[in-house]
Amino acid sequence: MASVRQQTLRQKFDLLQMKEEETVQHYITRVLAVVNQIKGMGSELKDAEVLLKVMRSLSTRFIHDVTSIEEARDMSKVSLDELSGSLQAHEARFNQFSKKHEAFVMQGDSRDGRMTGRGRNFRGRGRCEDNPRGDDQRQAMHQQRQQYTNKGSRGGPRPFGRFSRGQR
Repeated sequence: MASVRQQTLRQKFDLLQMKEEETVQHYITRVLAVVNQIKGMGSELKDAEVLLKVMRSLSTRFIHDVTSIEEARDMSKVSLDELSGSLQAHEARFNQFSKKHEAFVMQGDSRDGRMTGRGRNFRGRGRCEDNPRGDDQRQAMHQQRQQYTNKGSRGGPRPFGRFSRGQR
């Protein structure tokens, strides 16, 4: 009959999951530490079972790699070291890409959470709360619009183009 300690270690092994921010090397080290404790207590744990546990419990960013490894290789012949090497190579490529992408995204300059220059939500001069002349410019534009609409024939807005309404 299995001791309480063996049952606890087995449950710990079954509940192991890779954290999103964790590296492959660190996660496999955690798995191997529990596996060594289980084997040290005299219980049997097959290498294939450990391999499948690692593949099932990886974080979501490794789903595609696990699928390609399962399809490309004979899983009965793959060792944990080979799997670890493949996953670490993927992680290195992933980290390299994310660093380049981060550097590209961080090139934009922002001030108080707003983009400056002609980036997104650029409204031009005079329409910003920070510009004291914005109100004067708005009033001047409103007066020009009023003058323009009042000059038209029959009290309406002036027609566009060479001909007025109905004349050709």
